[in-house]
Amino acid sequence: MVDDVIRIKAIDLDYAGRGVARHDGMVVFVYDLLPGEEAQVRIMARKARFMTGRVIERSTTSPSRSPYPLVHGAADLIHLSSEQQLDWQIKTTRETMRSIAGLDVDINDVIHDDRHFHYRNKSVFHVMDHDVLTLGLYTYDNQGLCPVETWALADETTNDLLACITKAAINVDPKTLKHIVIRTNPQGQALVTFAARSWSFKGMEPLTDCLKKQTGVVGITLNLSDNPKRILGSKSKIIYGENRLKEPFHDGSIEIDDRTFYQINLPVIQKVYDWIKHRLTEGATLIDAYSGVGVIGLYLADKVDHVTLIESQSTNIKMARHMCQDFQMKHIDIHHAKTEDRLDSIEGNTLVVDPPRNGLMPRVVDIINARGFQDVFYLSCDVKTLARDLANMMGCYEIQAVIPIRLFPQTTSIETLVHLKPKRM
Repeated sequence: MVDDVIRIKAIDLDYAGRGVARHDGMVVFVYDLLPGEEAQVRIMARKARFMTGRVIERSTTSPSRSPYPLVHGAADLIHLSSEQQLDWQIKTTRETMRSIAGLDVDINDVIHDDRHFHYRNKSVFHVMDHDVLTLGLYTYDNQGLCPVETWALADETTNDLLACITKAAINVDPKTLKHIVIRTNPQGQALVTFAARSWSFKGMEPLTDCLKKQTGVVGITLNLSDNPKRILGSKSKIIYGENRLKEPFHDGSIEIDDRTFYQINLPVIQKVYDWIKHRLTEGATLIDAYSGVGVIGLYLADKVDHVTLIESQSTNIKMARHMCQDFQMKHIDIHHAKTEDRLDSIEGNTLVVDPPRNGLMPRVVDIINARGFQDVFYLSCDVKTLARDLANMMGCYEIQAVIPIRLFPQTTSIETLVHLKPKRM
C-alpha cells in the first residue's frame, strides 16, 4: 500500500535512471537506487502492475555510485559513475531497439569526450518564488525547485555569473521575472537573457548593472515570455551590448542570438558530424531535413556536390542564409517548409534527418522508403521514437551502424546516430 515501508534490492536501472526491483510479484521503480543496492523504501504510488518508491535509507552502496548526490532533474544520472553511464546508454539503446522495433542489432561504442562536467554552453535557470532573486533547478522527482548557486554541468563563465547574481541579493517580483538564460562561448563571453512576462520588472536595473560589470558579458536581452509552455517567447529587446554571441563552427565562427538553437556540447557533436563526413560517398548530393540553422549541412558542405536545407522556423532560415553568405557557400539551397511537405520534391541521393523528440512524421518515413536514398543518417534525441521509425523502414533499408552519443553526461538524455543503406534486392 501507499506509505508502506519495504526493503528491496535493485536488480536493474531503467531508461529514466530509476532502480528496478521486485516485491510481492510487483515491479518497483525507485530513484537514486543503483543495481545491487539494498534500501528501505517508502511506497509513493501504486498502479495495477508496478509501484514507485522513495529511498529512506540505503544499507549497501554500489561500487558504481559516484560521489555526487542526486538532486536535480537536469542531472538525473549524476549518482552513477561516468564510466558506467556509457554502459547504461549502450544497454538502454539495445533494449529499446529490441522491445519497440524488434531489432537485435549491434551497438557501436559511444561517441563521447572526457568532459563529464562543465560542458554546457547554455543553461536555463528558473526564478524561485522568493523576494530576493534566487535561481533554481527542478528536483529529480519534479517536486519543485531547489536553489542553485553553482551548476556542475555549466561552464566556468556561467558559474561566475551565477555567483554574481546570488551575491547581489536583488529584490525582484518572481511573478514577472520567470527565467534567466545564460549562453557562453569558449572565449569566456556570455549573452544573458531575462525571460519575463512584461517589458520591465522589479529589480531589472540593478540586475543589469550587476551583470554589466562582469568580464565577458557582451549582451543582455529581455525576452517577453508570453507562453507558459515555453521558456522564451518570439520577441526580445536589447538592454545592454548586443544580441549576438560568436560560437565556434568548423574552422571559423558563427554569430547566434538569444533565441538561436545551437548545440550545447560542441566538441562531442563535432565528432558526430565528422563520423558522418567520413562515410559520405563521392558525388553525394545532400538533403539536410529538420536542418535548424543548417549547421549539419554546412559542416558537410565541403564533402558533397550540393546541399539542400529544409527548415520550418523562419528565425532559423534567416540565420542559415546569413551563414551561407558569411562562408560564401554557393552550392546550398534553403527551403522554408515542413519536411513532410517538401522532401519528395527535392533532388538528392543522401539524407540527414535530425527531427525533434517526437521523431519523423509518417509521411516522411513513407517518402524515405519510396526514395531509396543511397545513405540515410538519422540523428535522434529520443531512442524510443527512433526505434519506432526504424521499424517502419526495415522493409526498404538495412542498418549499417547504431552509434550512441553521450552528448549530455550526467543525464538520462540519449542521443543516437543511425546509418542506413537501401536493402539489396
